Amino acid sequence: MNNGQEDNRDIYLYGDDGKSAEPTPILTGKKKFGSAKTISAILITVAIALLIIIFVLVNNGYVVKNIVLNGESPYSEEKINELLNGYFSERGNRSYFYINTDELSEMMKKELPYIKELKIEKKAPDTLILTVEGESAEAYIEYLGEYYLLNADMKVLEKASHEPIRTRLIKLDIDLPKEIIVGSQMVFPEASRMDPETYVRIYTALSDSGLRERVQYLDIRNKFDLYMRTKEGIDVKIGSVKDIEEKFSTLSKWLSDNPGEIKSTLNIDISVLKKIYISYD
Repeated sequence: MNNGQEDNRDIYLYGDDGKSAEPTPILTGKKKFGSAKTISAILITVAIALLIIIFVLVNNGYVVKNIVLNGESPYSEEKINELLNGYFSERGNRSYFYINTDELSEMMKKELPYIKELKIEKKAPDTLILTVEGESAEAYIEYLGEYYLLNADMKVLEKASHEPIRTRLIKLDIDLPKEIIVGSQMVFPEASRMDPETYVRIYTALSDSGLRERVQYLDIRNKFDLYMRTKEGIDVKIGSVKDIEEKFSTLSKWLSDNPGEIKSTLNIDISVLKKIYISYD
């Protein structure tokens, strides 16, 4: 009696013809397909083979071979390729899959300060596409016998041992900085009377008013007592950064309306909002 359960025991039937003394098994129940060890060995072999194939593809089949440069780069293709080769060399391979585009972009912008924006795209199986927007110097400062070129956000683009001979650049007098690092925005002490955000506001106001190209020198050591000189030699007392946009707009209009007054001996005071005081040396 098996109580309704399947009987998996081997059953032997003995023949009666006398030709066989050995029992003939009739197997019932589940069919056997081989040992568990054999199946495990096969699966392990397949897994190892797949890992080898993936490793070969990652390290040999999908490697960066082509660099496509779009946009207007201030650096040559040779310079960019040199930096990329150094990046790959540090990591020990050129695998397409190992490249972190955000990390690579930040590294390149730091090492190549004249790059303003950089977008990096990966195109399988072996191509990197770099879209570059260049940066330009707008001003410079002298600090401890060195000259530093800055962009409109006070990012330090370059250090030089001689004063730049570029008539378009504005020479700045600034409060003593805390940190000047090429490739990074200038840092001022907490108690400083100037900061990059204020400078950005001043520079933007100059540009929006149309005065940017006229300015030769700008004293921003104290944001409560600003001063500038134009290329025509006009000395301008600006006063506080408060209402700087309206002050520059008023000055720009006055200069446009009074071209006959523009002389190197002219002094202008715009420190009081909506008023212009003029005098001559």
